Amino acid sequence: MNKIFSFLFFSVFLTTLAQADIIIDVRDASTEGFNDRTIASPVGGNPGTTIGAQRLAVFERAADILEEKLDIPVDVRVRAEFNSLTCNASYGTLGWAGPEDIE
Repeated sequence: MNKIFSFLFFSVFLTTLAQADIIIDVRDASTEGFNDRTIASPVGGNPGTTIGAQRLAVFERAADILEEKLDIPVDVRVRAEFNSLTCNASYGTLGWAGPEDIE
């Protein structure tokens, strides 16, 4: 009986540890980027009804995929802004990321 209890306890304990979240902290101003209020029709499974909501839905889906694929033991906070980046006729930057703070 003790072995079964121990097994169940550690299974629940380890499952709880692996349930960390990726938290998206939107840093855009109230009417730009992820907060763009331009009306849009839901498309391709994206339920957003504004451009900003559609952008955020894609970002949240990417975070969900990472949570499913990676065993992250701690919450990860992503400070996000949707800004124009450098591009010209030869190349373009789709996005960039890097650590801001590690605790």
